[in-house]
Amino acid sequence: MNAGFSMCATSPVYPQLRTYYASQRPFGLIADSCSAVSMIVRSAQSGGATKLVSRQRYREIDAAFGSSRLSQLKYHQQILNLLGIELNMLASRVAIIKERERECGVRFPASVREWFAIESAESLFYRKTNQDHLEELARLGDPRDTAQGYLKVATENQGVATWYVRLAEDDDPSVYERDNDWNDDLSKTNWRMSAGTFTSFIFDMMSFQHFGGWLSYMYLSAEDQWPSPTNLDCCATGCRKVQESRRPTQ
Repeated sequence: MNAGFSMCATSPVYPQLRTYYASQRPFGLIADSCSAVSMIVRSAQSGGATKLVSRQRYREIDAAFGSSRLSQLKYHQQILNLLGIELNMLASRVAIIKERERECGVRFPASVREWFAIESAESLFYRKTNQDHLEELARLGDPRDTAQGYLKVATENQGVATWYVRLAEDDDPSVYERDNDWNDDLSKTNWRMSAGTFTSFIFDMMSFQHFGGWLSYMYLSAEDQWPSPTNLDCCATGCRKVQESRRPTQ
């Protein structure tokens, strides 16, 4: 870490980097398909011209400024405990999330912000699900989607479905699935609820695969008296009310 800091401190962009971590504004960030983050430096001295900083430079930056761990998780600690993994939120990832929020002009839900702030969240999700893809951190939030009130959070491994949250919901919003119909008008999407909260979406996706997924042949079994028609009708009415209350408005 000291070597990385030394190289970073002697870099011509070192004063700008200090400004970035102080204000989290002068820089935009992107990621390649491997989620190796590179940094675009928008230099006021160069009239807004941009230049790419290499992956190695980003590692130096992250080592120098972005490795600080934040407080214990509020929403996603249980899934990490189940997996037996100790991971923390990183200040550098929080900075990227804030940059994406600024780009989209909205604040992302708290449970979503927390998960994406966790170190190696993308690779962990890929390895512990059916190789599904978490949205790349530096591309989180498409302004065209957020303007319509939605935030894409993940994509199915074959790209046939994507998962979104609604920005108008609470800090731990429901997750909705859509088929990739390539229609940019989300009001015309036939949404299907995948999870009651983003926390349960992450937990269910990863715990299912953790215990063997489709290959485990696990199923639930129970014995009890068959419910009466009155009880069945009561349950059906309750389920319909829950579905209607959580259905996104167009």
